[in-house]
Amino acid sequence: MNDTVIDKAAGFRTRPFSGSPKHYLSIAFAIGAGTHVWLYGGLFVIEYWWHGRDWIIGWKPITFSLLSAAVLTRHTYQSIMGLDAHRGRGSRWQLTSRQIKLPERKV
Repeated sequence: MNDTVIDKAAGFRTRPFSGSPKHYLSIAFAIGAGTHVWLYGGLFVIEYWWHGRDWIIGWKPITFSLLSAAVLTRHTYQSIMGLDAHRGRGSRWQLTSRQIKLPERKV
């Protein structure tokens, strides 16, 4: 896809997104891993550093965090792919024609 800048309207510029599944997977991985590194890191600072409790460095919290990150990554990837219409039936989408009457100013 071309990465040139396109004029949409006055004052707005946009760049087309690549739309490749590989790129979507890297975005989903960054969201899943980044979120859990942030959450686990914050809990680690609170529990281990401030309170001196060492349960946070056990195998159960780390395993739970890794599994939760994998589930979030998979869900994020499926959501992005569904939004970009790479997957799904499209049964949720409807294109309906509607006519509306806009208010007019009386002179």
